[in-house]
Amino acid sequence: MHETAALKPIDQSFVDGIPVTTPARTIFDLARVVGARTLDLAIGTALRRDLSTSSELNATLDRLARRGRAGTVKFRAALERQNADVALTESEAEHALMQLLADHGLPHPIPQYEIRDRDGRLVARADFAYPDLKIAIEYDSYAHHMGKEALVRDGARRNAVIALGWLPITATANDLQNGGHRLAIDVQRARSLRTGVDWAE
Repeated sequence: MHETAALKPIDQSFVDGIPVTTPARTIFDLARVVGARTLDLAIGTALRRDLSTSSELNATLDRLARRGRAGTVKFRAALERQNADVALTESEAEHALMQLLADHGLPHPIPQYEIRDRDGRLVARADFAYPDLKIAIEYDSYAHHMGKEALVRDGARRNAVIALGWLPITATANDLQNGGHRLAIDVQRARSLRTGVDWAE
């Protein structure tokens, strides 16, 4: 349990009549006891669910940060990583996947990248992409990829992406649960294929 006497009204809220800290303050306090990956996930979730905003999180940092205060450095670093993203991922799983790629030393991909044909028509929106190498990474969520209709739809989209010269890679829930080693190898090999540089070097 974390206790503090430095709790002002701006950091307080109510849920079903129960006094609680605001999401922004809760995440700030969380920074003192969790790792960077969990902190990034908490921030991403709060933003996706409209529980907080980037402005609120940055204002909380400005108000509470001080030298020596536990969690301040980690919270600031997490906000800098979040602010550097060109777009928000659309689920906790996608956010975890992006962190997994970073953990394996892979470059930061662009989330929610629109793949268009030569006439500018939208062909697909990849969960993540390395546009310069035409590598697309899709998270294969069971909730959105089940049944015959989904199979036909996903197959047609994959074929259209390949026809434009893109190399699609599929990530699964098992990749997240097992540390992502197989996925990392697949992505490294794809990058090697595109760049001509041995991924093992």
